[in-house]
Amino acid sequence: MENQLTLALDLMHSGMTVSLGGGHHMQLLAEAIKKDNLSDIRICSPSERSLSYCRKLGLDVIESPEALDIAFDGCDSLDQNLNLLKSNGGIHTLEKVNAQAAGAYVILTDESKIGQQLDPSVPLAVEVIDEAIPQFLRLAKELGLQPCRRISTSYMGYIRTRNGNQLVDCYTDNWAQIDYINRTVLLVNGVVGTSYFKGLASTVLAETENGSVRTLRKDE
Repeated sequence: MENQLTLALDLMHSGMTVSLGGGHHMQLLAEAIKKDNLSDIRICSPSERSLSYCRKLGLDVIESPEALDIAFDGCDSLDQNLNLLKSNGGIHTLEKVNAQAAGAYVILTDESKIGQQLDPSVPLAVEVIDEAIPQFLRLAKELGLQPCRRISTSYMGYIRTRNGNQLVDCYTDNWAQIDYINRTVLLVNGVVGTSYFKGLASTVLAETENGSVRTLRKDE
């Protein structure tokens, strides 16, 4: 993904405040920032793991900036309108906060993740406070979804977000009605956020099988 990282670096310059999301792609981008000796770049992240990694690299890390010049992220699925599902990491609520605060929101992904519609094998992940779980599970089933509370593989309990809330993965045969489903889900008191990112991505850098990069931009 050398070409992809080069294009990402070209979008940054000295003095910027930059958000890096979670996952291996973002660690590689952090390494590239360090290697490129971009001076005075301040880094924040919705991912505690990414923050820790950036600190180990010696990058200038800040916790909660008021504004961001640019935010970088990966994704699990992407449609032709640059709508995203960012479900696997479970940090979508905080990722969305940074995406909305940024002057540009850039996605680094593989071309194989782009489809006409979002991939139904990727769930809609929903962050829900404990008290609202029963009501949410009932609504999800009424919407024709198959909800599954995310369970930890390392301890006997439910996975919780940084804010102490549960994650519910909702599956379906296709995401043709995801806009309606997402709007309905967000009306439930106690739902904090979902992993559906509609209209937030400004640029997508999609790596192809041969290592070249396909650039997609919003409204193109």
